[in-house]
Amino acid sequence: MSEETTQPITDAPVADPYHPDATDAAAAPPRKLWQRALGWSKWVVSAALIAWILTRTDLAAIGEALKGVDPRFIAGAFLLIPLGLLIGAVRWRWLLAANGVSASIPFLMGSGCVASFVRLFLPSTIGGDAVRVYDSWRAGASKSLAFATIGVDRLLGLFALALLASGAMAFNPHVESIPYARWLAFAAVAGLLALNGWIFFVGPWAPKPVLALWRLGPAPLRRPFEKLFGALGQFRGKHAALIKVFVFSFALQLNVVAFYWLIARGLGLEITFGQMLAAAPIAVFVMLVPITINGIGLREGIWIVLLGAYGFEDADAVALSWIELGLFVLFGLMGGLVYAARK
Repeated sequence: MSEETTQPITDAPVADPYHPDATDAAAAPPRKLWQRALGWSKWVVSAALIAWILTRTDLAAIGEALKGVDPRFIAGAFLLIPLGLLIGAVRWRWLLAANGVSASIPFLMGSGCVASFVRLFLPSTIGGDAVRVYDSWRAGASKSLAFATIGVDRLLGLFALALLASGAMAFNPHVESIPYARWLAFAAVAGLLALNGWIFFVGPWAPKPVLALWRLGPAPLRRPFEKLFGALGQFRGKHAALIKVFVFSFALQLNVVAFYWLIARGLGLEITFGQMLAAAPIAVFVMLVPITINGIGLREGIWIVLLGAYGFEDADAVALSWIELGLFVLFGLMGGLVYAARK
């Protein structure tokens, strides 16, 4: 398949997020009341967290912090967003190619831009991954492979992030001030290591006692996980591609840490890159929790905890959070132009 091919390989109807009118109404039934309530609850949680944070933070101090920002550092941080998108597109392309699917870097970067726009309105900071799954399918992947590709992309990225955080914390005396930071980082590394090992190396070849113990569990609870592991297992044996993606994952996560570090430096905070390397991964993990819209509320709260451990004021943490959110909103709106122009 040529690099520019973006047509699906099946005739099965799929909802098109870019042209909803083209989708058969029967294929998209109205959302149930509880689903709508769950969606709105995330906006409520975001608003409640923001309100609680602002009641204990000096708004004037936040304004002063924002007024004194150095635009050169903020511009540098903004430029790291498309750089991260490029690194991510290269990783994504390798994962698709490992299963015989070819897609161009411009197409994948365009998809990343659209995902940046969509995530502004969805839970956690990875809500836009639904767009990337859809575009993997448009590039020629089967539905299960499209899902698996983005799942593997996230798994390896989080594993690299957890390893970087653990390494930084081992040499950072300030980490003792962050509640349970080392325990959480090491638990994340151990959990992700076990999960990646099971999916990519063990799978159906697990020891018989382990499989027997697994089958003792209730079938309704086992089936979703078995389907998930089965989909991700399509990358089992693709070690060359996985290693390349994993190596580039470190570059991508260092880019994320540099992004936050430049914002902090723009605010005049005397924080080293090593200190940010220990703090930023924790913030990223917390913002993945899908209980707010785009991490709003969680973002401010976790940065208050993390920067407070280094002796910085709550106002500085909220200012950093708002600048970060503002940069992603700006880039997301640019992604909205790509969204509007897509065919």
